[in-house]
Order: sequence, then C-alpha cells, then structure tokens
Amino acid sequence: MTQLGSELRKLAVSDDATRLDAELQSVTDRYRALRSMGSQRLSQMTEVPAILERFYATHETVINWVSQLESDLQQRDIQPGPEAELHLQVSLVCHCRTVIN
Repeated sequence: MTQLGSELRKLAVSDDATRLDAELQSVTDRYRALRSMGSQRLSQMTEVPAILERFYATHETVINWVSQLESDLQQRDIQPGPEAELHLQVSLVCHCRTVIN
C-alpha cells in the first residue's frame, strides 16, 4: 500500500501529491492502530481458556454444594422457614471455610 502510494505521488502534481501524502499517512496510521488493537485482543483471547476452566470448575462446585444441601434438607425433612434459613446459613459458612482452606 505504501509503495503504491509512493508511485502515485511521483506521478501526481504538487497539490495532489500533498493530498495523497496526507491520505496515505492517515491509512498507515489507521492500519497501525488496528494492528495494535488486534494484538491486544489476541493477547486477551489467549487468557480465555484458563478463565473458562476456572468458571466451569467453580460452577460445578456450586452445583454440587447446592445439590448436597438440597439432599440434606430433604433427609432432615426441614420445611421452608426459619429452621431452613439457619441450616442454609450454617451450611454456607461451613462450605466457605472449606473452600477458603
């Protein structure tokens, strides 16, 4: 592109050459900016698989915890209300301690 612009500039009259230089510089600057943005996006995209893996692992942990809690509530025959809320809070605190440790 730059080479083609240089050839056109050689064939153009002074005013046209100046305008072509400005246009060519604008296109060159835009290309560099797009290339830089593309490199940044590619760098970000290389991080996506690890982030997704952590998301799926965390999601699975939460689903397993909720299933276990639901099963526990059913086994204890705890009906919705204050007792169930207390049980949920205790379970959540215990689960968080397990995850943190």
